[in-house]
Amino acid sequence: MIRVRWKTFGCKANQADTDALRDEVAARLNDDVSFVPSGQSADVVVMNTCTVTHQADADARKSIRRARRENPGAKIIVTGCYAQVAGKKLETWDEIDHVVGNIHKATIPGLITDLAVQGSGSPPVMDSAQEDWNPSLRSVDAIRSLPMGRSRPFLKVQDGCNYVCSFCIIPEARGTSRSLSLSDVLASAQRLETAGAREVVLTGIHLGHWGRDLTPKTSLCDLLEALLEATSEVRFRISSLEPNEVTERFLDLVASRERICNHLHVPLQSGDDDVLKKMRRVYRSDWYRHIFSEYRRRVPDGGWGIDVMTGFPGETDEAFQNTYRFLRSIDCTYLHVFPYSPREGTVAATMSNPVPPEVKKKRTQALIALSETVQRLHWERTVGQTRLVLVENVRTDGLLRGMTDTYVPVCFAGPDALMESLVSVQVQSLGMRGTRGVLLGY
Repeated sequence: MIRVRWKTFGCKANQADTDALRDEVAARLNDDVSFVPSGQSADVVVMNTCTVTHQADADARKSIRRARRENPGAKIIVTGCYAQVAGKKLETWDEIDHVVGNIHKATIPGLITDLAVQGSGSPPVMDSAQEDWNPSLRSVDAIRSLPMGRSRPFLKVQDGCNYVCSFCIIPEARGTSRSLSLSDVLASAQRLETAGAREVVLTGIHLGHWGRDLTPKTSLCDLLEALLEATSEVRFRISSLEPNEVTERFLDLVASRERICNHLHVPLQSGDDDVLKKMRRVYRSDWYRHIFSEYRRRVPDGGWGIDVMTGFPGETDEAFQNTYRFLRSIDCTYLHVFPYSPREGTVAATMSNPVPPEVKKKRTQALIALSETVQRLHWERTVGQTRLVLVENVRTDGLLRGMTDTYVPVCFAGPDALMESLVSVQVQSLGMRGTRGVLLGY
């Protein structure tokens, strides 16, 4: 029996990759593998890293060292975006046994299988051909159960990005946009539903580009309609979409189909048009305001999350105030706030007029405070509503907990048998970490 621990950093696409690797290892080794949580001894530790910021790199390095201290005899495998862009550097680390970039993630199940069967794994054969990059590692035949500890599995349907945002290193780490075929997406979704999933999060590095590289070309809206036709009960949540890809047709689908969650996450990055231009974003603030207004008109109670960056080079006080005023003027429901972090190899890293760290920190804190305010307002508006809630498989203060389709956390009394199912809950009051409700119809 080989004991494997997974550690995932960063985005939902990375988590989807980890889920896929886990499925494949389980399919190959059956009863000869045990997946252990953090804190338990492991024979293999797989670190699926992120490199979106310098802090992400630092977090990965710290975790690698800790994994070696806690598991002195284990094989440490480092993969993901940090491994892709800094592989040569990581290969010099004594703490690491194998460095496997994104391009070679599909070799990891074989490497772990070799370790289980032979006691030692051969290093994966490395080359740099982007044609070998797999947009989704999930093997349809390997989907036998839901990921450990989660009732909301991720299904990655796209990988890579064709945009050239001046601050972003991800195209180098993930390559150009590639789509999983429609037939594979549908088969995977059906398998996940059969395995017990009641909500599937569709994810990708640039999800809105799904289908553009397929023959014939197709679209995310076509995919959503096909998924609803191919499944019967599972609901679908969209992980993130670029503003310029939120179309009228897409908004109509979200508003009219009950099994598409009324919750979107749409990055803004800045509410100042000069900063957006320097970022090489392909939209401006007036377009963002337009698509948000169209969403609110169709889905008055829906969730809408926003990524926003502070301290981009040259961001003046006026530019930041433009962003702050813009965010206060729209009815969003939460913010993910990121201080700008220069990435070697990007255009922004060579720009002049850096924002002082203390100014960047102050601006970040102001937006975090704004996020807490708008999030609580969103929770308050949910009080009195009856929403469909996906029940998680853990309790909070003895109560079941789950997430509404509009991305509001709610706790309520009920039996363990309801875990990982969809139930109707009437939201009755506001709590410190979400809302409280009463189960209906049980």
